[in-house]
Amino acid sequence: MAGVNRVSPTLLQQGIGALRRGLTPVDYPQAVIVCDSAAAAAVSIPGIRIIGTAIESDNDAGLGEGDVPCVIGLPDLMQSVSGDTIVIVDGTEGLVHIDPDLQTLLRYQQIEREHKMPKRVYLEHEHLSARTATGEIVRVIAQVAEPHEVDVAINAGADGLVVDMRGQAETVDAVAAAVQESAVGKPIALLAHEVTGELIRTALGFVWSEVLVLLPPDGFWEQVQAAMDLVEIARGPMYCPRLGFGVWNKTDETWHKEQDIPVMLEPSATFCDEKQSKNAMVAVREIDRIAALVKAGARSLLVRPEMVAAAKNMVRMVGLEEPE
Repeated sequence: MAGVNRVSPTLLQQGIGALRRGLTPVDYPQAVIVCDSAAAAAVSIPGIRIIGTAIESDNDAGLGEGDVPCVIGLPDLMQSVSGDTIVIVDGTEGLVHIDPDLQTLLRYQQIEREHKMPKRVYLEHEHLSARTATGEIVRVIAQVAEPHEVDVAINAGADGLVVDMRGQAETVDAVAAAVQESAVGKPIALLAHEVTGELIRTALGFVWSEVLVLLPPDGFWEQVQAAMDLVEIARGPMYCPRLGFGVWNKTDETWHKEQDIPVMLEPSATFCDEKQSKNAMVAVREIDRIAALVKAGARSLLVRPEMVAAAKNMVRMVGLEEPE
C-alpha cells in the first residue's frame, strides 16, 4: 500500500472492530505492510498490529528503526500482491514469501511458536555440571523413549537428551513434543535406524537446540548425504538448528576416531583410551562402571533417566579416594 487510501477496506473494518471491542495492541489483528517506498511504510493503521514490512524501493531513506522485520529492494512487488495475499517477511534472511506453499507456512508457524516459547534458564543445583574432584567436567545425558521420561531426566539435571526414534511413530511424536516443551536449549541427539523424512522434520523442529543425528555405522556416509538432501528440501531458505551427524556403535570398530565423528558407544562396545573422550558418548547401565570409565577418559555418559542424579554424584566422587 502506498498510503492509507490503499489499505484494504476489510483490514480497516477489522481495525475498527478491534478498537470498538477495546482490545489491547498485542491482541490487534495482524498485517504486513507492502508498499513502494520507505516513506509509505510509516503508515499506521488504527487497531492493526504491523508485524512486517516489504518495500519495493531499495532506498531506505526515512525508514526508522524498530522491532518489525523489514525487507527492501523487491522489484515488481506491488504488482505481485493484493489485499488478501498471504505474505511472510523474514527479516533475518532478507526474504519475502508471497503466497507461500503449505510447507513454508507451517515451517514459519513452527518458528513463531518456538520464538514465543520462553527459554528456560537452568539455575537449579541439579543442573550444575558434574565435575570430578580433579576438575574434569563430565556430561551426563539421558536416553528417553517415553514421554514421561523427559520430565524425569530434566528434573534430575540431565545435560542433554538422546531421543530414541526407533519406536512406534505415535510414541516418538509424543516424546519429541515433550522434549520441545520441557528441554528447550538442551543439546538433543536423535537415535535412528535410518534417515527418513519424519526424522529430519523432527530434527528441524528443535529450533532452540543443538541437534545430533545418530545413525548406524553401515552405510553411514550415504545416510548422511540422504539426510542433507532432505534437509534442503524440508528447510528451504529458512532457519534450522545446528544439525550434526554421529554414529551409534555396538561393536569395537574404531573408524569413527580417525574421522573425528561423534559416536555413541553401546554397553557392549569397549571404551579404553582417552582418544575417544572428545566425541564418545558412552552408554552406562550400571552406576558402578562410571568411575572406571571417567578415569579412562570418558567425558559424556549416557544413562537411563532415573540414573541421572546418581550418575552425577558418582562423577563428583571420582578422585576423592586418590591421594593428593
